[in-house]
Amino acid sequence: MPRPLRIDNQELAVEDVPTPIADDGDDAGRAAAARFAHTFNGYAQGGGPTRLAPLVAAMRERWEETGEVPATLTDLRSALFLWHRADRHEAGSTGPTGREREWVNALLGGIRDLLSDRNPDPGRESAGPVRT
Repeated sequence: MPRPLRIDNQELAVEDVPTPIADDGDDAGRAAAARFAHTFNGYAQGGGPTRLAPLVAAMRERWEETGEVPATLTDLRSALFLWHRADRHEAGSTGPTGREREWVNALLGGIRDLLSDRNPDPGRESAGPVRT
């Protein structure tokens, strides 16, 4: 599998974001989410794994309690990046299932929403800068 290219937040487009993972057996959806997760280096943005992990854990806890995803592209993409890194290092992992899949899909949806807010109609001027 070719290594994914990094995509800067300012260059990211809605079309770059994969569709949600359909169900627990959606290997293609999982692979697309994993490839997309690696277009961003969450470790570089979050200060390495030991600093990023507790930040993402707090984001996840807030989502579990309120249903709210992080408010910035950097936070959303960092959380998705860390999910993939953890998933990749679990021996024999089959990808996100159940609640974990819901978390990944919520992150993808949050990214899509922020990007849509940036330019809701391709024929119009941008609504303004997206929160990075």
